[in-house]
Amino acid sequence: MPRRRPGAVRADLRTRRPPPDRPDRDPPIRGLGPDAQRAVDLLGLGTGRAFEGYRRFLRRPGRWLHVPFHDCPCCDPVHARDELELALIRLPPRARAELRRLVEPLDAEFRRRTLPDPLAVGGDFWLSRAWWHRRLRERD
Repeated sequence: MPRRRPGAVRADLRTRRPPPDRPDRDPPIRGLGPDAQRAVDLLGLGTGRAFEGYRRFLRRPGRWLHVPFHDCPCCDPVHARDELELALIRLPPRARAELRRLVEPLDAEFRRRTLPDPLAVGGDFWLSRAWWHRRLRERD
């Protein structure tokens, strides 16, 4: 059987197009290594969107951040932090450590720029456990 010339093989590779990205694909998390990013992608939790939403919220100008109540969880930074915590719980140890290394400075900024809510006593176990639920929120 005759062999194809290497130039013909390379030309064939250039004409192949990768499959189009799905619009609902989770964006990669900047700063994560490839192995950790693969582990995050395997979870399928929307961790990249949650990380970007949390980071975008913390980039807002001003000394204090007012955490709003949102009807839509996709716009709520507290919901984004919940998604990140769920990913941190489910990830393998190395990927967890790498993602935690990126989330910790964001958490420090969130603590620094928001105020604790003295009236936040949780009857719900999850809400009483998560410190980011016990911050003052802006009411309409």
